[in-house]
Amino acid sequence: MNQKVKISFRPMILLSRLACPIIKDKLWFFASYQLKNREDDITNTETGEFSHTVEDDTDLGFGKITWQATDRDRLVFTYFNDPRDLSGSRSTTTVYNRQRTQKTGGDNYKIDYSHSWDDFIINAGYMEHEAEFSTVALDKSTRSDIAFLSTSPSQSQTDIGGLGADTIRERNKKAAYIDFTYYLDTDFGDHTFEAGYSVETNENISNSVYNGGPQYNSIAASDSGVTFETYATGQWTGEKGLAAADYTRVAQALNDSGNLHGADLNNDGVISDDEVKAIVFDSTANNPTGDVNAYQIEQVQQATSKLETKGKMAFLQDTFTIDNVTIKAGLRAEKWDHIASTGETIFTFDWEVAPRLSVIYDIFGDGDSKVWAFGGRYYDPLRTDMTSFAGNLTGSVLEERVYVNDDWVTFRTRGGAKQQDAFFSPSTKTPYTDEYLIGYSTNLTDSTNISVTYTKRTTKDIMEDYDLSIYSEEGYMAGTSLELPLSYFGYDENPGSNYVIGTLAGAKRDYEGIEVTFKKLRADNWFMLASYTHNDAKGNSNSDGNADFQGDWEILDPRAPNMYGKQPGNVEHQFKLLGTYYFDNNFEVGAVYNWNSGTRYSKAQLISGRYLPLQVDEAYEFGGYETNWVADNSVGSEVTPSYGTLDIRVKYTHDFDQYKAEFFLDIFNILDDQATTVEQGLASGDGNFAFGEATDWVEPRRFYLGARLSF
Repeated sequence: MNQKVKISFRPMILLSRLACPIIKDKLWFFASYQLKNREDDITNTETGEFSHTVEDDTDLGFGKITWQATDRDRLVFTYFNDPRDLSGSRSTTTVYNRQRTQKTGGDNYKIDYSHSWDDFIINAGYMEHEAEFSTVALDKSTRSDIAFLSTSPSQSQTDIGGLGADTIRERNKKAAYIDFTYYLDTDFGDHTFEAGYSVETNENISNSVYNGGPQYNSIAASDSGVTFETYATGQWTGEKGLAAADYTRVAQALNDSGNLHGADLNNDGVISDDEVKAIVFDSTANNPTGDVNAYQIEQVQQATSKLETKGKMAFLQDTFTIDNVTIKAGLRAEKWDHIASTGETIFTFDWEVAPRLSVIYDIFGDGDSKVWAFGGRYYDPLRTDMTSFAGNLTGSVLEERVYVNDDWVTFRTRGGAKQQDAFFSPSTKTPYTDEYLIGYSTNLTDSTNISVTYTKRTTKDIMEDYDLSIYSEEGYMAGTSLELPLSYFGYDENPGSNYVIGTLAGAKRDYEGIEVTFKKLRADNWFMLASYTHNDAKGNSNSDGNADFQGDWEILDPRAPNMYGKQPGNVEHQFKLLGTYYFDNNFEVGAVYNWNSGTRYSKAQLISGRYLPLQVDEAYEFGGYETNWVADNSVGSEVTPSYGTLDIRVKYTHDFDQYKAEFFLDIFNILDDQATTVEQGLASGDGNFAFGEATDWVEPRRFYLGARLSF
């Protein structure tokens, strides 16, 4: 295991804060500035020699002005920014020629106003959030991913050429709100009524520029002569550009083109899926690396695209207390419009109403012991990346091609008005999560408390994109248990797009967790908190906002075999212990220890940049269709090693009349335990790291020294 990939770590932090009144009890401000600079020397994982230095520069500015105009009127203006420049990647699985610089962050403004009466309060506000996330390729040469079947190559052999594109992206947000609070005392309890309304606009502005011409997914020259089926379903090292889900689309493209490119093996004038499977890849004509042509994607039109979502939200709730019982009951409603790059509204998610209810019972009426319960629904509106998927009608246009015998054949066009990539199907629902909690808390002494909370969540109506040529009455899954008729999506006929966005049939995520927390409040010069959490997360879909493969490939259908199981990304056991001791000489020493049992991940294959579950070697029938379904013990089957980290802080405070100075030293990972945090999930490895081998570790011991002045 190579834990010396990061041979040097040099952090620098500058922190300054200033807070003081301008007009006593009327006008005051708070300001802070933080400069972070970090450098990492990265070694080449194949040779162990120095490769490059990654610089990470972040400027964090914050300012807040509060004006208490009258005893009942307050106006607050807040500003912060968080620009960050990153010169490359610290990832051990990213070769240098695929490095990119990143520029993120932006300016944020917020203004809030409140006015109060004796039993009534009104609040209103407005905010703007500017967020850039742009990347620029360090290497502008042609991107070419090479897949090997019969050898074990290095990553420098599989990842050739540059990153492939420079992308300028902005994610901006504007929002305004108004809410009201009314206090009412009655014979039936003390009530606090709250109501509010808000509007929100989210912008997704992007401009991607392909560099180096078309991007290639090629087959290693040593594996020349393999069939489309072997390329799509075999276990390869390196990234593939085609999958079994592309059989039908390629067949349709050949039939529609009027040029069958010699793929019509039975000479009946029509290309079938079986004939696509039999296509042989053996040509190296004009291939940038001299390998075998298989897949190519080219940007044929380049333009900026601006997509929007506009939301309206409202809520109403009442909190009231009767004797030892406090009840909070409320409703939240929201409505969202998705707007294409043309300014046209392409889909509206109508008002959805989410009820929520919580009850707290003070067992003895003295505040020492209580039980509580909560039940409620949370909606998860689709983000602007899905608006981009369905609404990029004026931006960049990409053509995907497959090499058939003598030439490149375009089988899919992405973006543009000519071939809309996706439609929101009329029946698409808003994803939601139902959550239930029960808990108990009791004070053991005047300064100690223990609490236990049980949580259960279920997420349904998960969003995904579907390929109707697979699932509809016209698709090859017609007549099987996985068929989804056009009526499921709300259509009478095929709308003609590449995909349709819809609700993922049978998809769900289930979570159960229990947390035990012990607290000791500050007394006798020290405080402490200890907690343990057990997380049990299962499901058959990780889709969340980004359309992916689950509606494009039947083996990944949530209803298909071996898809429901432990969720990748879950950490099943977590423990935290923290505390601080306050000395009488103004020194204080604090420590935090975090332990976790490791992160679950899947044993996977790499297709189109996605880590997808492995398939069985022998095809079998399920639901009336025979194929190589997902293998048992593939999804979420692996776990990284457990580890713990210890961080400490030493702080000294000194008073100078009206001023207070604080000096502190933070030491992270003081034990310098560079434990494994990520392991290679590809069953075939990536050329540098074998399956299960560590690819990232806890950062080494590091020190931060800072000072703060308040007056």
